[in-house]
Amino acid sequence: MEEKLLQAGYRTEETLLIAAEDATLQNGREIGLATIAFVNQKKNGQTYSAADIVVEGFEEVDFYFLESFLTDVALLILVKTVMREKWKAKRIAGTAVLESMWSCIELLLPFRGSFTATFFWIVSVLLLVMGGLGKRTAKEVLYGALLLGISSFCFGGALYVAETFRYIPGIFVKMAVFLILWMLLYLYTETDQNRQRICEVSLWQCGKNRKVKALYDTGNRLREPYKKRPVNIIEYEAAKELLDGKENVFLIPYRTVSGSGEMLRGIVFDRMIVSKGRKTEIYEHPVIALTGERVSSDGSYQMILHPDNRKNQEEKDYV
Repeated sequence: MEEKLLQAGYRTEETLLIAAEDATLQNGREIGLATIAFVNQKKNGQTYSAADIVVEGFEEVDFYFLESFLTDVALLILVKTVMREKWKAKRIAGTAVLESMWSCIELLLPFRGSFTATFFWIVSVLLLVMGGLGKRTAKEVLYGALLLGISSFCFGGALYVAETFRYIPGIFVKMAVFLILWMLLYLYTETDQNRQRICEVSLWQCGKNRKVKALYDTGNRLREPYKKRPVNIIEYEAAKELLDGKENVFLIPYRTVSGSGEMLRGIVFDRMIVSKGRKTEIYEHPVIALTGERVSSDGSYQMILHPDNRKNQEEKDYV
């Protein structure tokens, strides 16, 4: 068999043997061929012990498709979490289906050389990065491919460790590993993102000064109802030493995340200085609402800044 392959121009390390008999599979194994056993009901007594993969009908392909689909979905969600981007279920599922079908085509090929494997791998990466991650420019594609590779390496390493639990089906192990990795990444990115958005704020009112930690929150859309100025929110305990009870107070309607409504007391402070690293921004007469509740569950900040403070200041300066 080896001589015939060499005469035909094939190399053993690039040839795949598909057979239904033990004798043929054993011959292929002895000369270094990758072997797939196809179960033929007409040939009884076969053990297929020399086969790398045993295919009974196309059930193996079905399982490979499902495994590839779930792995692709897990990797795409992990990468999106690392990139701190929202992911769309339809886009990720659709991309995973296409990539899994592409992988199954490769599995069914009667031949597979290094060129073919490289070609299928490149197309798979482009499908996942451009389709699942939605990247288009060369820089974005390269960055997405790098994160995909790192996530795949970490996912594979975690699976290798988890495979010690051999009494648990492989798919369940993969899903458990994915959930653990995703939860760790989500907690890390959320904590890191909040840390990066936290800055120091110096409040001035009636000649008195107080420094607090504040979170720059792009989701804060609160505005006072009279002039539609952006409203920053601070804990009453953090601001009470600046108040003397003579301030002009106005009410600001506020709806919590749970949907319940309440009225916050709004005050126009003299000045607010926001510092982050070497960058400092000064806001004259900012609107700040007082709340009796904590704005941070862990106490890492006492104030929430509005994202339009700068825009509002520029408009006032222009006028």
